[in-house]
Amino acid sequence: MERWAERRDKRLRPVGECKAIHLGNGPQRAAHLDPDAPRRITEWDGYQLKPVTTVANFGPLAELQPANLMCGGA
Repeated sequence: MERWAERRDKRLRPVGECKAIHLGNGPQRAAHLDPDAPRRITEWDGYQLKPVTTVANFGPLAELQPANLMCGGA
């Protein structure tokens, strides 16, 4: 059972991980396709994505955490 729990924990999204959600028209897509669209930043709390803030476009977001978004969680 411990081995199963370890494998499961490796698969789960880490608590505190952030995601930028495209708020423009149309489906979610890569930031370079619509860099001027606003983004909502959400943080995973272990159960759900909770809104943290909104940024006007991808520019400020890319300057803050270009590779992997991590909010203030774990």
